[in-house]
Amino acid sequence: MYQTSAAEIERGTPVRPVECDRVAIAITVGMEATVYELAAVPVDFGEGFELTKPDGEGYDVHLDASGHSCTCWSHVRWGHRRPCKHVAALLALRQRGKL
Repeated sequence: MYQTSAAEIERGTPVRPVECDRVAIAITVGMEATVYELAAVPVDFGEGFELTKPDGEGYDVHLDASGHSCTCWSHVRWGHRRPCKHVAALLALRQRGKL
């Protein structure tokens, strides 16, 4: 797998394509960066994504104008107050035209 340099690690910045419809992204919070494989998944409305860590742990993220959701514990607990890092990173990518 591609190794990420410190210069490439920025919240929600695409690192390098893994397959035609998958990319690796690094999400940094404080000094800790986590690399995920990002894949689009079909949904009935809005946009759906799957973020998977190298160890296999993954989260499903749904972006929609009426509200966003994620299956991580942070969103389940605090999502009504602020978006989790997964939602925030994908929203930043979408805002930059990278999704």
